[in-house]
Amino acid sequence: LPPARLFTLGAPSGEHPHAAAFQQGVVVYGTEGLINVWRPWVEWSDEFSLGQLWLVAGSGPGTQTVEAGLQVRKDSYGDWEPHIFVFFTTNNYYSYGDYVGGYNQDVEGWKQVSDTLFPGSGVTLLSQVGGPQYDMQFKVQLDRGNWWVSVNGVWMGYYQNGMFAINGMRFQADQAGWGGEVFDAAAHVGSSSTDMGSGLFPWEGFGRAAYMRNLGVQVDQLGTIAPFTGTWRCEKPTCYDITGNLSGVGAWGSYFYYGGVGRGVTCL
Repeated sequence: LPPARLFTLGAPSGEHPHAAAFQQGVVVYGTEGLINVWRPWVEWSDEFSLGQLWLVAGSGPGTQTVEAGLQVRKDSYGDWEPHIFVFFTTNNYYSYGDYVGGYNQDVEGWKQVSDTLFPGSGVTLLSQVGGPQYDMQFKVQLDRGNWWVSVNGVWMGYYQNGMFAINGMRFQADQAGWGGEVFDAAAHVGSSSTDMGSGLFPWEGFGRAAYMRNLGVQVDQLGTIAPFTGTWRCEKPTCYDITGNLSGVGAWGSYFYYGGVGRGVTCL
């Protein structure tokens, strides 16, 4: 399964176009927020569309992450529905294996705790264009040396802190991110027509475009949450875009709308 990769501002988007926001240069011990739930259309069974959070530390080949969110990929889950996923890398996505990096429980490193909610669990309440809207709360928190993942208030499990480097994710993160990503496999010619989010662009607004809201970062080991105040990153805005307000003010706190339809009139 291709990883949910980070990207560097200004670097080629390659096979992983994003519409996301990242807050860098801060010490964080977790992040939390709500992801609007959709069933994005995915063109090929080996491609994916996802909405997720990232926690990141380290640099270069030593970049390490803990990630979680919702993903559609038929080759991984056997259907075209969204599924909860977790992911980690200890070596900037260079290789995968037990205690090195990978998805869900495909590799060793994830410790399952909940007996009701698992990486790979399907999601049934899906938002509809012009209809009901559903969202799910995701939270990742460092506690007693382990990176715990909570979904809708259920502590699903954790990544063992000992897998991570001292100058990586062992004691803290130095970057948090939220957003969407599409895997556009190079084997398929041209830009993918895979949807991100609802398949509609962010300017469509509530009830049509996908959103993430009430985004926060944990700024100390006591659990204090501050607003997420990141910066947009979007490599292919004619395909997938993002807009919102990350001031942390209002009922939605820091939020954004994101998404797009992929290949079309403006996205070639």
